Amino acid sequence: MIGMAVLTATLGMQVSAKPIEAEFAGTSFLETVSNDVVVSGAVVVGIVDAAPLDGKAVSTLAISPGALSSRLVCLSVISSDGVYSASNQFEIPRSYIEGQVVTLPYKYSQHLPRLAEYADTEVAVKASAGLCGAQTTDAYVVYRYGAPRPAKIRLYVNSINATDIYWADGNQAGGDCQRVKGRNTSFDFSCDIDWSTHAGKVGQVFLEREVYGRSLGKVTLTIAGGG
Repeated sequence: MIGMAVLTATLGMQVSAKPIEAEFAGTSFLETVSNDVVVSGAVVVGIVDAAPLDGKAVSTLAISPGALSSRLVCLSVISSDGVYSASNQFEIPRSYIEGQVVTLPYKYSQHLPRLAEYADTEVAVKASAGLCGAQTTDAYVVYRYGAPRPAKIRLYVNSINATDIYWADGNQAGGDCQRVKGRNTSFDFSCDIDWSTHAGKVGQVFLEREVYGRSLGKVTLTIAGGG
């Protein structure tokens, strides 16, 4: 679990500490652009601010981690058509102070013009706590730097043949996830979730996928950074 139970900013306020930039921790920036469509095996491929976040926004990504159990962040970006995909390791500097905004630089990408062609709901971004490739359900809400802390978040979900997807949180709220319009290969559902009640703390989200009423199992996520 992420040890980041307290965030020092309230909804719509910026933390007084200056933002800090995460350091790229790879040897080369890993991304692909291919018409041989990439299909992610993950169920949840994006956890972002529900405000519009298109392909141009990858140049201004940020998270608000709160307290840290790990300084490592795996940043993944994937287009809904599966043509673009990337997964790269970043590290939050040791000088990080709890409550700071952390920016995730995407200047290393060779395909920013191509990404800029994708509209809102056509690109999914996910910032997971820990090493890339690790099986973790801990993540941060990604939002556009300079915007207020997200009061509503959006999950992008790969249905993997499910006909219906439902979400619930630890406050007994819940609802249906909606199909994403357009050509969708890497994700085809989105779930908009009110995150304002999670201000100042970490929240959990539970997803259940069904095929005509038959459960395909549940996914539990621990998410920080909104509210």
